[in-house]
Amino acid sequence: MDEKLKELVVLYVEDEVIIKKILERSLAHKVKQLYMAGDGREGLELFRRHRPDIVVTDINMPVMNGLEMIRQIRAIDPDVPIIAATAFSEEDYFSEVVDMDVNAFLIKPVNVSDLLEKISEVLAAPGTEAESDQMLVIGPDDEEEYVFPLIYQFLRKKGHLAKNITSRKLLHSEELLEEAFRIVRQLQDDGEILFLNSDHLPVLDTQTTIAPCNRSIEGTEAYLRAQCQSKTSDSPL
Repeated sequence: MDEKLKELVVLYVEDEVIIKKILERSLAHKVKQLYMAGDGREGLELFRRHRPDIVVTDINMPVMNGLEMIRQIRAIDPDVPIIAATAFSEEDYFSEVVDMDVNAFLIKPVNVSDLLEKISEVLAAPGTEAESDQMLVIGPDDEEEYVFPLIYQFLRKKGHLAKNITSRKLLHSEELLEEAFRIVRQLQDDGEILFLNSDHLPVLDTQTTIAPCNRSIEGTEAYLRAQCQSKTSDSPL
């Protein structure tokens, strides 16, 4: 992977000066060219000028946030890989990022080794969208916080969720959430979603623990129901 990294032109968009310096120091010698931007507008200008191979961006930034920059970059190049970095504490931003067509997520604070691993995963993904849309595999190589975003995006791409159903709406509606559970179970039965245990073996029932959640499918559903009920009571739409 080191050889592939050395051929990459990377655009990293981050407004926090200290983080920018740390990332620039850590990444610059590992890639062919690293462009750093301090906000979405500068990032968009650098993207237009240099057409990088991959974009990594923060979301909550001044002048132009990462969401708007991603929208405009997607209008220019629908296929360029984009990795979005955000925090769970930024709930509104996070739910919007999940709804957008990004290739991967990073939860802040960003660890350089995690970033390099995520870049490797994105570059190693199947070459065509049709190939990557055939099956979703959730297993030990995935991190727990990415499971919901991965499943949500898969359901959207497969047409099982209406375009107006955002991830935020899904987690605030018990009815929508139950329908999503039903769809996931059906796709699992049909072989379109595959859950693995910690030994990378398929989980074929709803009681066996799946990786990386350390819960069964039933346990994961119960956890999300509780989260939904909490959000519904605390902050109605």
